[in-house]
Amino acid sequence: TYSNKITGSGKLTVYCATEKGSTWVATRTPLQLNTADFTGTLVPHATNTADGRFTLNSTSGLANAKMDIPSGIIVQNTGKVYTIGELTGSGSLGGGCTFSNSGSVGANTWKVGSLNTDFTFGGSIVASGTKFEKIGTGTMTVTGSSDFTGTALISEGALCLNRSNGSSGMLGQGTLTVASGATLCGAGALTNSSVVINDGGMLRPGVKENSISGVLNFTGKKLVVNNGATVKFYLGSRTLYTRLNNVDVMTLRGTVQVGIRDGVTFEEGTEFQLWSSNNTQISELATFELASPGEGLAWDITDIESGIIRVAKETSVEDISVNQEVLCVVYGIDGVECARFTCLRSNISNMLHAEGMSRGIYLVSMNYNDTKIVEKFIVE
Repeated sequence: TYSNKITGSGKLTVYCATEKGSTWVATRTPLQLNTADFTGTLVPHATNTADGRFTLNSTSGLANAKMDIPSGIIVQNTGKVYTIGELTGSGSLGGGCTFSNSGSVGANTWKVGSLNTDFTFGGSIVASGTKFEKIGTGTMTVTGSSDFTGTALISEGALCLNRSNGSSGMLGQGTLTVASGATLCGAGALTNSSVVINDGGMLRPGVKENSISGVLNFTGKKLVVNNGATVKFYLGSRTLYTRLNNVDVMTLRGTVQVGIRDGVTFEEGTEFQLWSSNNTQISELATFELASPGEGLAWDITDIESGIIRVAKETSVEDISVNQEVLCVVYGIDGVECARFTCLRSNISNMLHAEGMSRGIYLVSMNYNDTKIVEKFIVE
């Protein structure tokens, strides 16, 4: 056991010894490493490169320092919470380690990002029960795959996936939560059992703020965008835009934002599928903040349940008289058609009640000759 206090800066390379038998390798070096005041970079190594284990027994962490894990090295701990200021390299953060044949420990929690810097980690987070939390105001970019089964939490700053090819998960298999003020962004695959964006959190496909391409693949898993949360898309052309793919059930209670690259306009009839899902459930709390597609044009969101927004000719509520008889097609906020009837425009609210519409928000498409207007109605 080594437990002395380590201070200073610069690069510190530490080798962890294991005991090797004829058919086994055992961990016998509990590294307590009091590094709370260390401000340099810790580079973990193993004397047995074939085994590669670097076995901590510490909670002091590296809150003011960096860890750079070489390829083939797996950093373990004895079921503790461990903070790392900045994480780089291509090795692994792993599960629990014991120092006796009968020993057992709980799951580790790795908290990464306390230096508030931007950095890239190309390695993996592994092991059953392992938990991960992104902290700090900086951006952590992830380029490798991870299969840990504990929860993942983005509590501060941004976590950006940057691997457009491949279907293996990049943030483990447990629930992934994005907290208030934090962002999940990028391009890559998520195999988490569910992804939850909480009030004040943001989900943004695309590696950069205004990326015109980038797909987050949810690999058939669930997505929840809660009230007060935002999912943001960006359009660069009719074929280049960011999106979400392969969601099982998407529950939308928050805000959908759509930005458009400067100078770009679109033609009537152009459509964009912002997400694909087996089922989209849109709450009456959901809101839509969509940049203008161009002069004289507007967005048609009647197919938003399928993730589709479509460019339409801009119309005004004055284009159809209140005394004009119109064909009305009624949609719930989830995009599902609820009713269809013909009446005077001035009588639509009464007809919604007569049709037995329950309390909520409805989109009514009013059609007269070649003019179509979509207007929001609230049934109390």
